[in-house]
Amino acid sequence: METVKEFVTKDSGKREQFESGMVRDTQDGKLRFDLAFDGPLFWSLFDGRPCGLLVRAAQKWYENGGTKEAAEVIWQMAEYEKVSVMVIVERYAALMMRGAIKYSEKNWMKAEGEAEYKRFRSSFCRHLKQYINGETDEDHGAAVFFNLNGAEYVFKNLSKKG
Repeated sequence: METVKEFVTKDSGKREQFESGMVRDTQDGKLRFDLAFDGPLFWSLFDGRPCGLLVRAAQKWYENGGTKEAAEVIWQMAEYEKVSVMVIVERYAALMMRGAIKYSEKNWMKAEGEAEYKRFRSSFCRHLKQYINGETDEDHGAAVFFNLNGAEYVFKNLSKKG
């Protein structure tokens, strides 16, 4: 049986509250990989690499959006790690437990606007880079899942309004 590593969720101690009421840790001092992802060059750096399929799935979601593309990122993460998708889901559940303690249950579901959508995408980009680099200071794989899910949630709500 596969075991899930114990992770922490980093906390700067500073909070950003959105008009919707959603609360996140600030992005102060965090690199903005979402800005580096624009254009074709960044993505082409990973062609032929072991993480290439994962990166292409992430690129497709980042450029086009869509739940199907987001789900493909999760499947490619599992392939990349050689674990079952359920291991990724268990890690995501652990992240959600820590987030409920830190921010309150379902805080992320308060997100409803363009600012929150952009924030989910920005955090997705940063955590994807950290995940591919094998950083283990946080569960970056679960954070990728979280930010994909959050962006999809907000996008669906924006589409209904719009």
